[in-house]
Amino acid sequence: MTQFSTFCCLLGGLCIKLFVDLEDFLYACPEQDGTLIAVRVTGFDNTLQIILSIILFTVIVLVIFVIGTFVQVAGERSVKRIRLVSTRDYPELSISKKHKWHLFLSHIWSSGQDQVATIKRQLQLLLPGVHIFLDVDDLVEIGDLEGYVDASQTILIFLSKGYFFSKNCLRELEHSTLENKPLVLVQEVDPSKGGASIQAFQEDCPSSQRAAIFYGHKPIVWHRIADYQLISLKMISSEMLLGMPSFEGKDTTELYVPGEITSEPFAFNMRTRVYVSRYNPGAEDVVTKLAKLYTPPKGGAFSYTQNMPPQMAQSLDNEKEMLASISNAKHLTSATSSDEQPKAISVIQFKPPTKLLSWLPGKIRYLAKQEQPMAAQEQELTHMLVYLCASTFDGQMGQELAQEIRFAKAFGLPVTLVHETDPARGGCEFGHFFATTPGDLVSGGLYKTIAISFPSQPHRKVGYALLAKAFGAKPGAARKKMHRTASEIGYLCSASTSQVVKESASSTSGTSSHHV
Repeated sequence: MTQFSTFCCLLGGLCIKLFVDLEDFLYACPEQDGTLIAVRVTGFDNTLQIILSIILFTVIVLVIFVIGTFVQVAGERSVKRIRLVSTRDYPELSISKKHKWHLFLSHIWSSGQDQVATIKRQLQLLLPGVHIFLDVDDLVEIGDLEGYVDASQTILIFLSKGYFFSKNCLRELEHSTLENKPLVLVQEVDPSKGGASIQAFQEDCPSSQRAAIFYGHKPIVWHRIADYQLISLKMISSEMLLGMPSFEGKDTTELYVPGEITSEPFAFNMRTRVYVSRYNPGAEDVVTKLAKLYTPPKGGAFSYTQNMPPQMAQSLDNEKEMLASISNAKHLTSATSSDEQPKAISVIQFKPPTKLLSWLPGKIRYLAKQEQPMAAQEQELTHMLVYLCASTFDGQMGQELAQEIRFAKAFGLPVTLVHETDPARGGCEFGHFFATTPGDLVSGGLYKTIAISFPSQPHRKVGYALLAKAFGAKPGAARKKMHRTASEIGYLCSASTSQVVKESASSTSGTSSHHV
């Protein structure tokens, strides 16, 4: 800024000097006006105008500089940086004299280039000053791959399709194990992005390296959604820090990022009552753990039930009776002689549930508008939770669940979807549901709302936080009553589910519910 101001003053001085020289010059022709010539050449009427223009221009530039500086400082403050849980301070990024980089990113270009580029960029934001080797940025001589590995403290191996079939990747891998370098395994799990199961990667790995790579190293699953990705980046950072001299002798290091979703003290200020179907295994487990995480010890405004509201239950019973009547009529008609009323069979046909539900929306809206006593209002549902796994819509239970979803949508009850992605819990790719879900639900927009992903731990705690937000919980609402750190939430998410306190049965409605 100082240099620019000096340049402006110098330029202004030259302009003034030129104006004065042109004005005072003794021209050969007496008719020539020096002032007019100076005005035409410089574009200014007098020297005062030049001075004022320079001052105005300098002030404008100064204002722009101040605004730019303010925006930059504000941006830097808004950037989330990793801190140590133990000290609440930034970690020391130490490096030994023989090393140049804190982390070396070993990957195959065809299926891992974009991911490792993201890892480097995000780590540089979370840990300013970290030095990370990435081939497109730092590689000068490909014949010296071993030298680059030697100059790095920790080696990150990004497992994606074809990694163990690349000669250069194997060179990096073999030299890393030979030099006993600290290893960090990051696994791509999305098949469309070159991902595979850990078993598949183990089979691809050369037998001579398999034990050194996979024994004692738990792969970190790579995610693309920001909140889940932050968990992966913290895990990578933790492993990288343990390879630094300043963390020598430590087995673990717990990190956090201010403002991350898993450490927000969400609470339910508004009454929230969730319906969980008995025909949806896994849904109740999710909602009970959610209540444990985001409800203060003395209780709150969140509750759930496995019992339908009376109007909804009655409508569902009526529809089942109607279906049974049509089925019986069809059976009786089929039993008659084929030459008696030959057209009867073609007239009485089984109708799909969607046809029978066509009358519901108007009737349901009318029922919903009726005045209800306070006790009934307390029982009114605000959401329905649907837990999606590989077997959700299989068999009779799947059909019953689908029917309840139809009625929930007809009643205008918001349906919140949770997608199980942990294979150990029956997780599957989302495309599976388009093949197994009844067609009328798919075409009716069931999947227009993005399902909340529930992967394995420790990323699963992000799913619970997002689910709390989807149900209306607000951050900071109960900061004085409850506060859970990321580590506490992780512990609760992984703990086994305990029985939640149940409400006593209501004598008027005959329903029972869970209130927490």
